[in-house]
Amino acid sequence: AKPIKVHKGSFPSWGDDSGKPAKTLYFSHFSDKAIYKATIADDGTVSNIKPHKTGITSNSDNHMQGSPDGKKVAFRERNTVYIVNTGTGKKVSAGSGCHPSWCANSEWLIHASKQVVRHDGTKHKYGIGGAYHYGSSANMKWFVTRTGFSNYKDQNHGKECKIYNLK
Repeated sequence: AKPIKVHKGSFPSWGDDSGKPAKTLYFSHFSDKAIYKATIADDGTVSNIKPHKTGITSNSDNHMQGSPDGKKVAFRERNTVYIVNTGTGKKVSAGSGCHPSWCANSEWLIHASKQVVRHDGTKHKYGIGGAYHYGSSANMKWFVTRTGFSNYKDQNHGKECKIYNLK
């Protein structure tokens, strides 16, 4: 696969239109305190790069991610994960932790304190055991998480991935 440069940024996530010929990519840009969005065509053409939500955080942490539906942003400020509604600006706490990652349905967020939190801040009944790098299936039946984290030297060095069936 040939990589295509989109823009400077981190914590990318696909919009819920990712199966369409023109899809949305969200990514954070810490120095701008913003989540950006770009349109990516099936042929790899990148267009419409612009800020989606600005003024997100003021601390020295860049863990920010846009939800697939584009209606929410999750970010870490100091040691707490927050969720902001991009339309109303309402901010709710998702608890202490870091590395927020949206589930495919934009309803749930998982972060590194092993918390699964609804967009309104309420916690899910399931404890998902993992350290970092999360995801969910489109139907929300499955979660995947990276496990085997013992120290910061190995957090990204391919220990194990586990899946959880949330029937």
